[in-house]
Amino acid sequence: MPVLLFLLFAFTSTQVNLIEVRQLYDKAIYNEDAAQNLITKLANSTNNTLVGYKGVANMLMAKHVYLPNKKLSYFKTGKAILQNAITVEPNNAELIYLRFVVQCE
Repeated sequence: MPVLLFLLFAFTSTQVNLIEVRQLYDKAIYNEDAAQNLITKLANSTNNTLVGYKGVANMLMAKHVYLPNKKLSYFKTGKAILQNAITVEPNNAELIYLRFVVQCE
């Protein structure tokens, strides 16, 4: 029984929490470190909504860097990631909302 509890705890502690991601996204709009942290947390995510957040985090990094080629690179990478996530789930309202918010910035 203790081994089962340990395995359950180990498995759940490595998963990324959507609520935590949403809070970090709010900070990433204004903070480069938060945006980079969000990209790092979501690097291996397989959940499509979280993949969409990874794309948005890349686009937000474009806001925080100075060089135009870096801005363009971050934005294009993020745009492709987000668009792929929307293609997989075209009716996911959260992904569509994220795309809308980024377009309004």
